[in-house]
Amino acid sequence: MKRQIFPLILTLALSGPAIAAASEPARVIDGDTIALGPVHVRLASIDAPEMSQICADSSGGDYDCGWIAKTTLADLINRDPVTCRGVGWDIYRRQIAVCRTHAVPDLGAEMVRRGWAIDYRKYDKKCTYCRLEAAAKRAGKGMWAGKFETPSQWRVDHGK
Repeated sequence: MKRQIFPLILTLALSGPAIAAASEPARVIDGDTIALGPVHVRLASIDAPEMSQICADSSGGDYDCGWIAKTTLADLINRDPVTCRGVGWDIYRRQIAVCRTHAVPDLGAEMVRRGWAIDYRKYDKKCTYCRLEAAAKRAGKGMWAGKFETPSQWRVDHGK
C-alpha cells in the first residue's frame, strides 16, 4: 500500500507552492532534468544541452557538452537531498520546478552561472536568469568558452 501512495503524495506536493523531496537521492537525467523518485522534474527557466549535443571549445575542437552539463548538475547535487517547488508541468508530463540542495539554493541558477545552461526565454518571459547568463558569457564560462548552438535550436535541427 505504501508503494502505491508514495508517487501520489510526491506529485501532489510538487504541484503546488509546497516544497517536497523524494526519500532517495535525485537521479540526474540530463543538464536540466532530474528524477525525484518516480517524478521527472525539469528545472524551471533553463535549457541545457541535450545529451547527444556536441559543442566546440575555444580552439574549435568538438566536445560532448550535453554530457558535461549532466555531470555538472550531478556534481552540484552531490547526493544531497533535493527539494523542489513546483511551478507547472511541461508537454512531456514533467513537473517544472525550482530545485535546491542544502549547499545550492537554486540548481537552475547555478547551471546558468557556470555556463552549462541558458535562460529558456521561450518559456521564461521574465528572463529570470538573463543576468547570470550574460555574466557567464562575458566570463567565457562553460559553453560560452567556445561555440554552441542553443539547445532549442539543436533540437529543431536534429528532429528532437
